[in-house]
Amino acid sequence: MLAHDISVMMLGKLSGGPDLFGKETGARLPLLFTKVMEGRPAASQSLLFRLPPEILGDIMDLIADEKPSLATLALVNSDCRQLARSSQFAVVTFDYSPASRQLAQLLSTEAVSGDTAKAPDNGDSFSKRKPESDCDVIAALIKRCEQSLETLIVYRMFPTNKTEERLSLSSQDINLRNLRTLNLSHCKVDLTAWRVMLCPSLRHLSMPREWDESFLSCDTLRNLDTLVIPFLKEIPRKPSTVGPLIKFLNRHPHIKKLCLDLGTDALINNHLLPCLSNGNWANLSSLSLTSKGPGMEESTRPHIARVPESALAAIGSLDSLEQLSLTAGVHYGWRRQWVIDHDVVRESLKGLTRLKRLAISRDTYPVPFDLEEPEYYYEIKVAGPEDRKLAKKRD
Repeated sequence: MLAHDISVMMLGKLSGGPDLFGKETGARLPLLFTKVMEGRPAASQSLLFRLPPEILGDIMDLIADEKPSLATLALVNSDCRQLARSSQFAVVTFDYSPASRQLAQLLSTEAVSGDTAKAPDNGDSFSKRKPESDCDVIAALIKRCEQSLETLIVYRMFPTNKTEERLSLSSQDINLRNLRTLNLSHCKVDLTAWRVMLCPSLRHLSMPREWDESFLSCDTLRNLDTLVIPFLKEIPRKPSTVGPLIKFLNRHPHIKKLCLDLGTDALINNHLLPCLSNGNWANLSSLSLTSKGPGMEESTRPHIARVPESALAAIGSLDSLEQLSLTAGVHYGWRRQWVIDHDVVRESLKGLTRLKRLAISRDTYPVPFDLEEPEYYYEIKVAGPEDRKLAKKRD
C-alpha cells in the first residue's frame, strides 16, 4: 500500500542480474567549445583556445569525470568557465527536484540576459550564487493560489539547504480556507507550515513520515474523511509519537477511511487496534493496515509474519467496514512472509456483513516437505500431498 499505487502489487521477482547502473555504454561526449561559446571568439590569448574544437573536446573528455578539476578550471576566466561547462552540462537530467529547477532557472536567466560569456561574479557562477530558498519558493506559490487551492501535495525529499530540512511557511501570511486534500507523506514540516496547512476545511490528510506531538495537537479537523499514516514507529531516545497519535485518532472517530502504510506488530496490536475497537468508529468504512513483520535479518529467522487472532477479532468488530486491506511482512520483492490461516480469517471477519472488498497481500504458505522456509513458497513451486488431492478433486 506504500504510495497507494496498485502497480506495486504487480512487481515480479527480482532477476538477480548484473547491476548496470551508471555503466551505460556510449556516454555523451563533451559539447564542442564553439557551441558553448555560441559563435563568439575566445577572449583569452592562451594557446589552448587556438586548438581545433574537436581536439579540445577530446581533451575535455579525458577529465569529464573529474568534477573538482572542472570546478577549478571554471574559476580561471570566462573562456575556461565555458570550456568546463562543455562537460558539466553535456547531459542534464531534469527530474523536477529543487536542484534541477534551480539549474534550469539559472541557465534560462543567462540565456535571456545574454551573459553566458561574461566573467563569473566572485568565481564560478553556479558555486558562488546563492539561490532563493525553496521554502520561499513553495510559500510564494501557495500564497498566489491560496484562495482557490483545494489540493496540495508537497514532495520535498531532498531539501537544497540542510539547515532547512523542514518546510517552513513563515515568510508568508497564508490562509488556505478552501483546502480539501493535503499530502505531506514526502515532506517534513515545521510548526509554521502545519499551522497553515491543517485547516478546518481538510477532508483528506496524508501525514508526514516524521512528526512530533506539536503536529498532532492541532484543532480537531471536523470535516476529515480520510487519514493516511505513512509510517508508525518508535524512535530510540526521542519522545514517543504513539501516544499523541492515539490521542489524535480518538479526537477523529468520525473519519471514514484510515490507512496505515507500515507499522510494527506491537504498535498495531497493542495500540492502534484497541483504539479502533472501542466502539466509537461507526463511520469507518475503509481500513488498510500493513504490518512490518520480522524483517529479513538473520537474527529473526524463520521469517514468518503472523496476524494474531486477537487482531483479526478487533478488526472483525468494526461492523461498518465495507473495504479492508491487510498486508503483513516484507512489502517488496519476491519474498512473502505472512503465513495466513484462511479459516481463522473467515471466522474472525464473518461479522462484517457490509464488507464488499477484501484485499490480502504478501501472504504465503508452508513449503511442501519443509524444503525451505515459507517465504520461498512461490519460488519453490513443489506440489505437496494436499495440493495433489485438491487437484484430483478438480478433475
